[in-house]
Amino acid sequence: MRTILLAAILSLAVADTGTAQTGAAPPAPLRLSVNDAVAMALEHNTDLRVDRLDPGISDARIAAALGAFRPFVNGGIQRNNQLQPPTSFLIPIPTRTDVVTTSAGVGQRLSWFGTSYNVAWNTTHTNSDSVLNSFNPLVQSGLSVSVSQPLLRDLFIDQSRQQLATSRIARDIADTRLRESLVHLTANVKTAYWNLVSAIATVEARQSALDLARELVRVNTAKVNVGQSPALDLVSAQAEVASDEEQLIIARTAVQQNEDRLRLLIYDPAQPEMWTVPIVPVDAPPIATVTPDVNAAVMTALKERADLQRARKDIETAAINTRFAANTRLPDVRLNGSYLANGLGGT
Repeated sequence: MRTILLAAILSLAVADTGTAQTGAAPPAPLRLSVNDAVAMALEHNTDLRVDRLDPGISDARIAAALGAFRPFVNGGIQRNNQLQPPTSFLIPIPTRTDVVTTSAGVGQRLSWFGTSYNVAWNTTHTNSDSVLNSFNPLVQSGLSVSVSQPLLRDLFIDQSRQQLATSRIARDIADTRLRESLVHLTANVKTAYWNLVSAIATVEARQSALDLARELVRVNTAKVNVGQSPALDLVSAQAEVASDEEQLIIARTAVQQNEDRLRLLIYDPAQPEMWTVPIVPVDAPPIATVTPDVNAAVMTALKERADLQRARKDIETAAINTRFAANTRLPDVRLNGSYLANGLGGT
């Protein structure tokens, strides 16, 4: 213990010597209330910044899952010009054919009962100088409509609906985790703040005890010198002074450690100069005591605790995955309907 005491005294002496040699003025202390500490933590805490990204990531995953149910549109146009040499005595001259094909369509997979539909329209315009063509120019068009309805497998759930449902649950879990992080961070900041207040009060108490011990040494020294007290009383008082000095050093070290814990929660890592700023708490610890209602506290905890809410969401996710696994065991029976119409026209 004496070795620790000597090492602490030497470290403080070295620190004071370094400050005196550099001649740099110490930074002004930061007077901080508990609400200011919480506000700084909510703004600068790195872990909380990471947790705030999770809801946005979950929103992106939900949007990606919803993409499977959005209608898609396709279309195209193509032109083909062909010059064909004579192939028989019926067509003694080269034949030129110009074909323009256009197409357009729309399709969608619905999120209800796995229904999907597809509508397509295509047109072909042909212009040729062949004498064998009945129509020139020739226009052909066609309309097709198809609907597919699963009857067993994929009727109530499929891979796309499973992904969408689990993504929405993951979004709720991300919100719950963010709220939990806010609560934990606020509680940790307040705990660190009041621990720092307690450590500072302990330093003041240790300093008062040391002053009293030194006064006792002075009194006992005077009594021993005049022969009113034995020398043992002076030695005992001096031992008490040494013990109080050791406890004061330990208390001052605890203040620095609690300051570092609070800095870790409230400061921005991009501002390293703030780590040398002393923190001076300005709020006094609350002294009022509240008798909690145990039954109401238990009911509130069962309803509001974030870990229980996440556990319930995990159960919902497991239930959805179980339904999807059972769906894959069913036979794939579908009801398909289609309508086709073709048109022909020309000169």
